[in-house]
Amino acid sequence: MAIVYGKYDTHISSLQPDTNYGSIAAPMVGWIVNKYEARCLLQADLSLYIPAGSTIVAATLYLWIETISWNANSLYKGFRIKTENRPWVEMEATWNIYKTGSSWQTAGGFGIDDQDVTVTFGGAWNPPNQQGWTSVDCTSFVQDAWTNRGKLFDCVLEETWHPPADQNANFCFEARDDISPWYIYVNCGGVIKKVSGVPYASVKKVSGVANPKKISGVAAN
Repeated sequence: MAIVYGKYDTHISSLQPDTNYGSIAAPMVGWIVNKYEARCLLQADLSLYIPAGSTIVAATLYLWIETISWNANSLYKGFRIKTENRPWVEMEATWNIYKTGSSWQTAGGFGIDDQDVTVTFGGAWNPPNQQGWTSVDCTSFVQDAWTNRGKLFDCVLEETWHPPADQNANFCFEARDDISPWYIYVNCGGVIKKVSGVPYASVKKVSGVANPKKISGVAAN
């Protein structure tokens, strides 16, 4: 088993298309009054946490929902970012650019050179209408990242359903360097790889609880 923590995250927004949100504590995914969209970029280096030669059996992405404007019809999905074309930078990416001086093919990163619509997860995923942990299976996505993408999990989260006019449908989750950071729980056989000096590598495992919140001074067990 391995717990993989995020390396980079940010959201990009059509409401403020030239603003970077790399330091935001709670990135947003979804729609604001059905006019403006926020998409979230996530990246994790699987090789930091998963031993070389491992076989990925299953993987689940966990997010701590901070706030949510819920709609029963909402559908969220993750698409692979074509990092080979779009090496986005957390503290520079906006709706219009993936790094300073370099534009997305299509604003928001929708272009065929921006995202890979054949490598996805979610689709019918809709987080519950409450604060707390939510999860979504991302097994095939992580398998592809491990085998074909240099062990780099790199995705854009978006809401694929549009709410009615003047309605919100979105959620915000805690970023990688916040109290309850997003992570990927990976079944790869063997034991958890301990990573010296990597943020949130020291966690307390609690029986029956999927959340490995950071607890100061408590080592992994």
